[in-house]
Amino acid sequence: MECLLGFASSVSRDLVCGALNQLRYLCCFKNFVKRLEEEESSLIITRDSVQKFVKHVKKQARNPDAIVDKWLEDAINDVHNVNQLLEEARTPKHCCFGHCPNWIWRYHVGKKLANKTMDLKKFIDEGRKYVPFDRIATLPSNTLDMLLEKCMNFESRQSAYEQLLDAVKNNDVSMIGLYGMGGCGKTTLAMEVRKFVEAEHLFEEVLFVPVSSTAEVRRVQEKIASSLQFEFPEPEEMQRAQRLCSRLTQEKNIFIILDDVWEKLDLGHIGIPSSEHHKGCKILITSRSEAVCTLMDCQRKIYLPILTDEEAWTLFQNKALISEATSDTLKEMGRLISNECKGLPVTIAAVACSLKGKTEMVWSVTLNKLRHSKPINIERGLTDPYKCLRLSYDNLDAKEAKSLFLLCSVFPEDCEILVELLTRCAIGLGVVGEVHSYEEARSEVIAAKIKLVSCCLLLDEDHERVKMHDLVRDVAHLIAKNENKMIKCEVEKDVMVEQNSVRYLYCVKFPNDLDCSNLEFLRLRTKMKEFDGIFKRMGMLKVLILDNGGDGKTPLSTICFKTLTNLRDLIIFNYELSDFSFLSGMKNLQSLSLFGCLLPSFPELQTDVAITLKLLELTGCDIKVKNFEVIKRIPFLEELYIIDIQGEWDANSEDNIKEWWNAETNIEFFKTFSVPQTLQSYGIVLGSYDFEHFNYGDIYTHRRTLLLNHFDVSNEVMKGLAKKAKDLFVRNIHGGAKSMIPDIFQIEGGYLNELNKLEVRFSQELECLIDTRSHSSEVVTLFSKLHTLIIDNMENLRVIWHCFLPANGPFENLENLSLSYCPGLTSLFTYGVARSLVKLKILKISRCDGLKHILTDEEKAEKSQDEFTSGRHPVQIFQNLQEVEVFRCREVKHIFPANIVGGLTQLKVLEIEECEKLEEIIGDIVPLTEQDRKELDEIVEEGTLSSLASLRIKGCGKLGSIFTTSIAKTLTSLEELFIESCKSLKDIVTHESIVEDEHDCESDISIFQSLKKLHISYCALLVGIFPVSFVGELNEIDTDDEYGKENMRAIFPNLKELSVYNCSQLKYMIDQYDVANKDYKEIRIQFSALEILSLQYVPKFVSICSINTLTVTWPSLKDFHCYSCLTIITSTKDPKGIQNHLPTLQTLNIKHSAVERIFCLNEHEMIGQPVSLRLENMELYNVPQLTYIWVGPNNSLTLQHLTTLYISYCGKLEVIFPKSIVRCLPQLKWLTITECMELKQIMEEDESILLSFGCDKEASKNYFAFPNLEKLEIIECAKLEVVFPKSVLRCLPKLKLLKIRKCKELRQIIEGDKNLSNLVSPQPCFPKLEALLVDHCPKLKRCVSESASHDLPNLHLLAINGAYELEELVGCKEGKIKVELPRLKLLIFMHLSNFSQEIELHNLKNCIVYKCPKLSLTSTTTLQKLWLHFPYKDFINTEVRSWEFEDIVRSIDDYSTINGSSEFASSQVRINQSMNMNINKIKKSR
Repeated sequence: MECLLGFASSVSRDLVCGALNQLRYLCCFKNFVKRLEEEESSLIITRDSVQKFVKHVKKQARNPDAIVDKWLEDAINDVHNVNQLLEEARTPKHCCFGHCPNWIWRYHVGKKLANKTMDLKKFIDEGRKYVPFDRIATLPSNTLDMLLEKCMNFESRQSAYEQLLDAVKNNDVSMIGLYGMGGCGKTTLAMEVRKFVEAEHLFEEVLFVPVSSTAEVRRVQEKIASSLQFEFPEPEEMQRAQRLCSRLTQEKNIFIILDDVWEKLDLGHIGIPSSEHHKGCKILITSRSEAVCTLMDCQRKIYLPILTDEEAWTLFQNKALISEATSDTLKEMGRLISNECKGLPVTIAAVACSLKGKTEMVWSVTLNKLRHSKPINIERGLTDPYKCLRLSYDNLDAKEAKSLFLLCSVFPEDCEILVELLTRCAIGLGVVGEVHSYEEARSEVIAAKIKLVSCCLLLDEDHERVKMHDLVRDVAHLIAKNENKMIKCEVEKDVMVEQNSVRYLYCVKFPNDLDCSNLEFLRLRTKMKEFDGIFKRMGMLKVLILDNGGDGKTPLSTICFKTLTNLRDLIIFNYELSDFSFLSGMKNLQSLSLFGCLLPSFPELQTDVAITLKLLELTGCDIKVKNFEVIKRIPFLEELYIIDIQGEWDANSEDNIKEWWNAETNIEFFKTFSVPQTLQSYGIVLGSYDFEHFNYGDIYTHRRTLLLNHFDVSNEVMKGLAKKAKDLFVRNIHGGAKSMIPDIFQIEGGYLNELNKLEVRFSQELECLIDTRSHSSEVVTLFSKLHTLIIDNMENLRVIWHCFLPANGPFENLENLSLSYCPGLTSLFTYGVARSLVKLKILKISRCDGLKHILTDEEKAEKSQDEFTSGRHPVQIFQNLQEVEVFRCREVKHIFPANIVGGLTQLKVLEIEECEKLEEIIGDIVPLTEQDRKELDEIVEEGTLSSLASLRIKGCGKLGSIFTTSIAKTLTSLEELFIESCKSLKDIVTHESIVEDEHDCESDISIFQSLKKLHISYCALLVGIFPVSFVGELNEIDTDDEYGKENMRAIFPNLKELSVYNCSQLKYMIDQYDVANKDYKEIRIQFSALEILSLQYVPKFVSICSINTLTVTWPSLKDFHCYSCLTIITSTKDPKGIQNHLPTLQTLNIKHSAVERIFCLNEHEMIGQPVSLRLENMELYNVPQLTYIWVGPNNSLTLQHLTTLYISYCGKLEVIFPKSIVRCLPQLKWLTITECMELKQIMEEDESILLSFGCDKEASKNYFAFPNLEKLEIIECAKLEVVFPKSVLRCLPKLKLLKIRKCKELRQIIEGDKNLSNLVSPQPCFPKLEALLVDHCPKLKRCVSESASHDLPNLHLLAINGAYELEELVGCKEGKIKVELPRLKLLIFMHLSNFSQEIELHNLKNCIVYKCPKLSLTSTTTLQKLWLHFPYKDFINTEVRSWEFEDIVRSIDDYSTINGSSEFASSQVRINQSMNMNINKIKKSR
């Protein structure tokens, strides 16, 4: 029974529990929904974590397990299924017409929810097993800024930085190279680029990889992998490269910086994909070698220079913590140390940091070491610049480059070394070893030089020179010392070196006891005559350079040279040689160079010497005997340079001395001279003074130069040299030749085809350059390499070319053509000849009075079968012409015919001057047919003159207009337009005909979009500058104004300078307005980029445009100059007022104008804060109608930047600074007011300010109107009573110079106020005043009121003249007080009838007192003595310059105060006489 009861109880319990368990699906339905939502969130988080882990694993170049991928796939499906289930649960179902829940549906869904929740828990737990517990956190974006020192923004770096950013942003650039010398800041700049790229999120990944001099592939791979947070499982480099490439290509775009690259890197071997395989991979390399950048195929190579002196000083101050508190001694020493570092950032930073906080003695020691090229001590933790640069040397892979590097260091600091001199020295020292020919040796030296420049160990300079940075030079000296090849350069003192150690020596003082047994190179700059005791100890000497170091020729005993048997290169400057016997012992001599020497004869060379000599140069030498035939006895001579030598050869001359450039002596040279057979290079220059285009440096560059000012066509030696020359300069060709070819040189044989440059001058017999008409059936190529042709002063030249033209034509490589003073030329080119000049870049024509056409038709010139027989057809020639200058060709009527301008797409510069008959630049040729018209229009449309950047036209009296509209529209690159003295010019741009399409007129705004500078002067008929259509269809500008976008116009968006001078008829900048915009209430035009505007002597100028509804704004204008102009641009009716029109104006000059007001702002136009002007400098001169400068409500304008203000001859001006000006002028330093006869107040009194003084003591304490005013000058302001009113008391703390003259009504300089004096404790009004002049102010009673301090602590000069009512300098309410002037050096009191105040004078040295009856002072000097011997030494330590004190004394005008006093008048006469006698002496002393 009990068993049955137990069984029944168990069954009933299970039934009840089961029933309750099923009921929870109904009762806890909402809880199940909530739990599933929670699990769904957990699932999403787990799924995202697993996805991130999988992504991370893939970035490690590994694949996740398949089970993980299966879990992720299930997770995505589960999220979808859960969403569907939850959506079903959130949509309840009811029964019984909606009054009762559907319990069956609820049961089934609740059970699904419960089961799904349990399944998700298990699924999530499984997913969490695939996610690591922790991983490396992502670096914060601002970490780099925190760790790296901010790069100082230097201008020399800005250009390179901008170039780098431009390359980084350019999608077509994948490889960028940044190069510069070691320590110049390449890595720092690359890091700045990295910071910018990361901040702007330009790339998904940015990697910075230091490479260094030992570029191991494995190490570079490890560094890249470390940056990407993954490891290589493979040991082999190639497998690693594949894995790294696979990883990098996962990034959409990636930026890799390879820093400090020393040699070409095989990026593929490292694993970096090329741009061909990964378009998003961009690489920046930094290197010390430009060659490395080239080898790495860098599309952009950017050079980083060293710092300028000022930038170096700024960096030094920053690193050495130099501040205003630093002593002047350390600052001066720091500046010198900074200069010695020569702009190398690594040196500056290391030296400055080492000196930080050190004593003055340490600084001095460092300076001395730097000056004497001694190594300085660099503290641990700082980059050693010496090691940095030594590394560059160690990595040179050629011993020739290393040897040349050491040789360069023997020259003085900052020396610009001639490459030719360096080459000869290097060959003499055997830098390139033994070579077969001198030319081969030269090539190897030049290659080594190029390598050093590429590695930034040498710096290329102008005119074929190189220079070595001072620190690099110091490193070279240390290297040489370590290699036992000591190099010394002493240009000021005796040489001190260890015995047997010096190899290379440059000195001016040579000690006789110096052991030079190992010396190989010596440059001695001295006037010594005897060298016997020196040279005999130099058995190893290979290169010797002697220079007497001054003017004149020092006699030299040549016997001392006989011991120099090992000498290979001998160079002598400015010595007088007695003979050449010393050459007999120099059996190794390869090069002999004599400059400016006096020679007994041409060097006679013995056979044993001549057999080794390969180079001979005589430049500027005076040779007594004309034995030039000895040159042919030098059997292996390869290079010969005879340059401007002279001699005493013509006994028939008047003074028995003929200079070399005379024709007779020229002929004498070639009578005896013959060319050695082995000669390869030569420079024969006889009379260079007459060839202005000749450059001495080209002799050594081109290596075959012939310059003769007398050319005899019958001399075969001359002709032989000319045939092989590369540069040929000839003058006065004579012998009956009418052409160069064929009369002088035959057509056959290819003569003159080696010419690079040809200049022919003053050859009256020549009528043409080439005449090959007799060879019209033959194909000839002439002057095939000529790139420069200059023809000058050829009176009978009729034509340049008379020739049949083959397909390639003559002068196919001609780039530069210049003709001048050829009056017989009527035309320059035919179409056929011009067509052959495919490379012509520069064309200059000057003073060809008969020239009518630059380009002419062959039919007009002569009959021809050339295919271009008609000049009317559109043709394309001069495709590469870039610069054209036409000067004083009085018959030319146009420059280019219209049918060729379509080919001038490369023309950049066009200058036309004094072409009196010029009517148009582009000639007007009417096409023959309608088809011709279409072709011509197509050429114009395709971009005529599209590259023209600069156009200058001057003195073209018949020119009526510059461009037609169709031509002007193509000037998309024009940046500069200068027009001067074109008296007939009426329009700059004109329409060819009546405009048929309204759009054509309105689209003219596209003209001159690139224009930056426009200058027009002396164009008397010009009425308007721009055509009316320029404001037709204009560009829209974003604006919030009430007018909206449609009324804002921008013209000339790049115009920065606009200047108009002396155009007497000019009325408008934009001429009569078109009706196209008649519906607009107001048109607003903006010159958005204009910075400088100058309108001078345009008396009829009325406005920018002729209509009243046009408003012009100038948002970038900085300088405005207006002289002799009726109106100005600054008045406005714009709602935003002046601030909107002139927000950037800094300089304003108005002279000789009838303007009445300048800056105007009405009360209803005020919006918010006062209008802030950027004005810094303003000058108003002779503006007689001016009544107000600033007009507006109280405190509506601020002048926070005004520094200088000059106002003169403004007869109606009553107030300078009215109430509209906010009353603090914090930057004003100089204020000058002259001859403003109606001026009553400088600063208009504001009663509200005075009330604030009475109520608020703190306000009065801190109020300063002129806190930085240094100079104040007021002259002839007849109605001015007070200089400064009550409200500006004690507002002149920096005033140094105060001059007031001829102010008849002036009563006080600073007006007193009793109420104010009770509030403020007296302080000096002028604590820094050094000079005070009051002249002819008869009503002045006191200078400073009683409310101010009574002392002038810094006054050095006090001059008061003609102040009859003056009683005291400083007034005092307590009675008379004593004024202390502790530093006064000069006192002048004249005509002070009532002055009686006692003055305390401690250091007074000079005193003049005249007609001051109430004073007990007596004169100690006179005006005459002061004028003749001004005591400058008394004013040495003043901030006011001493000459300004002198000018005050000289300016005292007493003519109106003498009143017939014979005593003073006679003194004045004596003074004036003495002044005239000593005027030169006075000027010299000043």
